[in-house]
Order: sequence, then structure tokens, then C-alpha cells
Amino acid sequence: MPYGYTPYGYTHHAQVLQLYLSYPEAAGEPLLVLRAYSKTEVLAPGESAEVHFQISRKELSIWSEEIVPTGGGGLRGGWQLVRGAFTAHVGTSSRDENVLRAEFTVL
Repeated sequence: MPYGYTPYGYTHHAQVLQLYLSYPEAAGEPLLVLRAYSKTEVLAPGESAEVHFQISRKELSIWSEEIVPTGGGGLRGGWQLVRGAFTAHVGTSSRDENVLRAEFTVL
């Protein structure tokens, strides 16, 4: 997921951009879950940078205490892929009002 960033202000600086996911309501997860972050190089005022986030299966999964069989005949909880509609939020913090939102569905 690419994200273009142009800093505000009059100084050279780098910025840490954060990717939060909103899971489908049935998953029971918090409204925003931090799943990745990326730091830009130092940018001059008005200069832009593009950062890329890759969302893996693990970032789309939640820990479940639900008992599932293991290959060796035992039982245990584990990571469960969540299916449904997600929203990705990218910005400088979870409270950023200028966040980029993108919706996607895991089938």
C-alpha cells in the first residue's frame, strides 16, 4: 500500500508514518490496531516522499484461544485469519486528522 507524504512546516525533518487497521466488527478488536510503520528520509519543506506498507497474513490475523487440532494430535489456540471488510488508516499518529483511508476485503 503506497502512501505519499509531504511535511508541513518550515524545517527539514523525517517523519514516522503509521499504518493502523480497523478489523471487521465481529473480530472484537479495538477500533484501530497499529500494524506497521515506516520512517521517511529527512525531507525539506515542500519535498515529498512515498512509503510502502506490505500487509501480511499475520497482520490480518488475531490470536484466538479457540481450541483447534494440531498436526500431532494435540489441541491449542493460535493465529486466526480474520475475513471480512477492513479499513487501513495511514498517518502520523492514530489521532491524525489528515489520514489516508483505504477499504479492502479479505475473502
